[in-house]
Amino acid sequence: MRLPAKKTFKLAAVRRLAIPKTFLILNFFVTGIYTTGVLSALFAGALFPDFRAAAATLSAVVNGLATILSATVVDPTAAAITDQALREERSEDDVKQMALYLSITRLLGTGFAQLIFVPSAYFIKYMASLLA
Repeated sequence: MRLPAKKTFKLAAVRRLAIPKTFLILNFFVTGIYTTGVLSALFAGALFPDFRAAAATLSAVVNGLATILSATVVDPTAAAITDQALREERSEDDVKQMALYLSITRLLGTGFAQLIFVPSAYFIKYMASLLA
């Protein structure tokens, strides 16, 4: 494992974004949902012991939603960009730019998860109370 070269950062800063913005935005949200899904469900169960079992079960639903979004939007787009670069329809720099921006949006998505942690726990509690 190694950090990207300085050239990659300079290239990403100078070049126009060659990958879809919605792809990066969805990666940001999917990462946030993945990161907070189980922890928010456990926290909801700790805050409201009457709904502990239902809240714990809902963590699978939350992560299932993130998995569906990832499998239908994020992963196919990344695969398409990589495939286009292999067929020389895109430059290799586009793949490097994609990898860099995916890493950045994952990091930012993890920070976003910290912001939605408690509201997600209350939302899971609310949904658990509807189910229980």
